[in-house]
Amino acid sequence: MEQENARGGGSFLYSADPKYPHPAFLRSSDAKAAKFGKTMCAECNGARSQSFDHAYQHFFDWSLAHISQIRNRSSLSWKKVFADKPFDQRHLIRYYVKNICCRIVDTGFNEVPDELIAFLDNIDHSPVITSVIFKDFGLFDAFAESGESEPHTSPYIQEALSFCPDQSPHPGTYYVAFHEGFFGVLVVWYAQEYRATIKRKNSIEMRRNAKLYDRKRLGYIPPLFDKRDIFEQAVRFKNRGLDIMDYIDVDHDKRD
Repeated sequence: MEQENARGGGSFLYSADPKYPHPAFLRSSDAKAAKFGKTMCAECNGARSQSFDHAYQHFFDWSLAHISQIRNRSSLSWKKVFADKPFDQRHLIRYYVKNICCRIVDTGFNEVPDELIAFLDNIDHSPVITSVIFKDFGLFDAFAESGESEPHTSPYIQEALSFCPDQSPHPGTYYVAFHEGFFGVLVVWYAQEYRATIKRKNSIEMRRNAKLYDRKRLGYIPPLFDKRDIFEQAVRFKNRGLDIMDYIDVDHDKRD
């Protein structure tokens, strides 16, 4: 985003948040519309969780240098990803959990579940979430076909769904799909009263090798990917010189 801004450009945020009913122009990644509200104190967002941020940034940079590996392989070796680094997949997953905690506060819940805070505070805490890494080159390839020079910078779309029991100060479940261009991380949290035992294979922090799931073969999950799929379809239609109404008209003709 900073590179685009340096050339005199910028980025637009398309959000489902009613606070931003129209596309918001972002001059940099520090733009207010791209951030959460005041959900964490400076210490928690700084030194207390800095290793989580470093693990995330390293993993993202590593992924850009290994696009073909992510595309063609079915698993990742965490030992190779985090070789000689003072952080690992345990810190990485806590980056995403920290994001979820901010979301919970930002969406109006009165408190963050205690076990999520305990999970962040103790790097060896037993898992409290289910998490998988998936690859999804659909939108990435659509942008590449359109001539986008850096298709990995395609929109970073996060989708979240939650269920809140009556009178509860925090959600009972929380699903978030974090998209990083051509791959993503699906994180699911259930309150203890709704949660079964978390299996080792269903938590990326507990495995030496992380399975890379094909996003479209994940099986049933809430409709976390609908907007991304619609956007991919729109880009592919543009590449073919079509309008979405062309698709609607064709579909209507077939029904008739």
